[in-house]
Amino acid sequence: MPKKRTKKSKPVFTIRTALLIAVIIIAFFIIGNLAEVLTKDQKKDVTKVDIFSIEGITGDLVSVKGIKLGDDAEYVKKELGNPDIQSLHPPNIVNWEYAESLDLPSTGLLIHMEAGIVTRISVFKPLEKSMKTKMDYTKEELYRKFGAPDKTRLEKVRNRAQIVATYEKLGFEFILIGSDLTGFVIMYPI
Repeated sequence: MPKKRTKKSKPVFTIRTALLIAVIIIAFFIIGNLAEVLTKDQKKDVTKVDIFSIEGITGDLVSVKGIKLGDDAEYVKKELGNPDIQSLHPPNIVNWEYAESLDLPSTGLLIHMEAGIVTRISVFKPLEKSMKTKMDYTKEELYRKFGAPDKTRLEKVRNRAQIVATYEKLGFEFILIGSDLTGFVIMYPI
């Protein structure tokens, strides 16, 4: 008697199907993580968003007119042009001040570089007109919003006393004359 051929049914779930599903899951995982990394790395520009309204914002996530901590001098010059004032502080510190070149009546932006790399960005009242981030805080409002500063110091600048409130963990310093905010500094958080 001849052997009866039985038709083998193909398994519905093949190895090929399993591999395809695994590849799709891995792709979604990679894309999801990549999106998260990109979001974390995006800098918030003070000219486009009120950075102080963003929960958990730190200085290393902030840019000013496209300039951020870690940029080099060549990039700053490409983005902002030549500074109005350049101050050299040997051995390797330079400050670039921008005023008229940004159509400002006085210095509105100071880029502090060490060895040609941006390590601090100071923003002053004259730049506020072109920013979404406003400097309309009083000392009391700043303390309410950010808590007590890690450090405060009194400085004399151009025959005026100013208080500098430093928030090391946030990477910001706030410059106050009297009880009014007149500028802030973006720096690396400690």
